[in-house]
Amino acid sequence: MTKIEWTNEAWNPVTGCTKVSAGCQNCYAEKMAKRLSGRYGYPKNNPFQPGIIHQDKMEAVFGWKKPRLVFVCSMGDLFHEDVARETILEVLNICEQASMHTFQILTKRAQRLVDGFQFPENVWVGITAENQTEWNKRAHFLQQVDATVRFVSLEPLLSGIYMGEIGWLNWVVVGAEAGPGARPMEEDWVRHIRDQVKNHHIPFFYKQRIDGGKKISMPTLDDSVWEEYPLFN
Repeated sequence: MTKIEWTNEAWNPVTGCTKVSAGCQNCYAEKMAKRLSGRYGYPKNNPFQPGIIHQDKMEAVFGWKKPRLVFVCSMGDLFHEDVARETILEVLNICEQASMHTFQILTKRAQRLVDGFQFPENVWVGITAENQTEWNKRAHFLQQVDATVRFVSLEPLLSGIYMGEIGWLNWVVVGAEAGPGARPMEEDWVRHIRDQVKNHHIPFFYKQRIDGGKKISMPTLDDSVWEEYPLFN
């Protein structure tokens, strides 16, 4: 199980990453990896180095008997440049074999998504974007991906975002930064994104906000809780 509101399970056959944009500043995965250094397959000296393969986790999904929404590589970026193509293909192959589950993949390396990868029907493909600059850099790559569900996680949301024509998207998740040093998110940014998304009849998921330093999961926006999902089996 996982505390991430929009999924059921986190699966980490590959871990590690490096900072690439403003949203990485307070990376929760890096902090967690440091706490796990020297244990559970995380190297002692550089526990968050990209491309660490956890072979003992590779086939864990086959032991889950009930269908689940599975977030792939919550502790890293599967499409990091230091992750071998063969490793990515191995993970995608396992996803395809474990067809009773639905897998959710997020990356900040959007350009690598269009490097000839084929995504199984039970794999949702997404990007993260924390501000207008990163949206502009990454979204057009995701638009080119052939996937059952294409989605974006605008978290930690650090500015308003004008998304443009987004009829090709299938799901949008928004959330504030949490934890020590969390940067503020304005509710009007969320409202503007929600309005753009609903104008295109796209499912919208408002994950969290911060109130007086306290994380509020599944908060209301204009008196409604927004926990919509794309249709899936």
